[in-house]
Amino acid sequence: MPVTGLAGPVVALAAGGSSADGIASTCAVTETGGAQCWGANSLGQLGDGTTTDRLVPVDVIGLGSGVVAISNDDDHACAVTSLGDVFCWGNNNNSQLGDGTTTQRNSPVRVVGLAAAVDVAAGDDHSCALTATRSVFCWGGNTQGQIGDGTTTTRPSPTEVLPNAVALALGDSHSCAVTSDGAVWCWGRNGNGECGDGTTTERHSPVGVVGLRTTVTRVDLADEFTCAVLSDLTAQCWGRNTSGELGDATTTSRAMPVDVMGLIDVGSISAATGSVGHACAATGTMTIRCWGANGDGELGDGTTTTRLAPVDVVGFP
Repeated sequence: MPVTGLAGPVVALAAGGSSADGIASTCAVTETGGAQCWGANSLGQLGDGTTTDRLVPVDVIGLGSGVVAISNDDDHACAVTSLGDVFCWGNNNNSQLGDGTTTQRNSPVRVVGLAAAVDVAAGDDHSCALTATRSVFCWGGNTQGQIGDGTTTTRPSPTEVLPNAVALALGDSHSCAVTSDGAVWCWGRNGNGECGDGTTTERHSPVGVVGLRTTVTRVDLADEFTCAVLSDLTAQCWGRNTSGELGDATTTSRAMPVDVMGLIDVGSISAATGSVGHACAATGTMTIRCWGANGDGELGDGTTTTRLAPVDVVGFP
């Protein structure tokens, strides 16, 4: 069913939270560079200056044009403008908005001390940005080392974490980045091996993912697992696997990458956060394939059966 009320064709989409936690919201960037959001808004995460839930898209205040990237999680969101500035809004209890305060913001505020950003990612209570000079900067909550600066100290403003990066993604309490040589580095919570270094030791600074079959082009994170698209257009995942979210036909958690079974010609991948997980991939044959938890039909295969390996989404146009 089409989303009504969008100001034009959409070029980027970000979904945060889940219906289970009651704070699900979605944000989009339109073809003209405007940001719009809809869904739950109890903490100002829609950025429209209110805390009123919205059933249709509303404009994010001050971001009617010039937005080039957007990301949101449960209760906050961030966007990058064409000038390289990062703006965030919503919950700020752990300084995840990067404005130097812990004040909730119902409309966007500029992240201080950050310039020339090209991408941004929002985690549960932290945020990270990638700059034009390929540096990763993070700020916000850091109780499990998810900022990556070697400490567990909350950071109210951006802290440089990793050089030479070309892509990044955040989970609830862990973070990962792809470097220009195709390696993946992760940090933060690691109780299920989601940092991919062969251990379950919490990491307060970046560690290299071991056992990748070849170089990586992009990565996506969920609550306690991580998935990557490899340069040979296959996919590998690691971390929690209680619902088959790694796609290796088992429910065994993995501290190192395993192949997602039967998945080829992968263009992009998305890992979904929650108490149980699932993931989906878009392929070059214009199909969507998903795996993992399926109690609410989230895999789109016409069933509510958990799938330990990828299945096709049916009826996708």
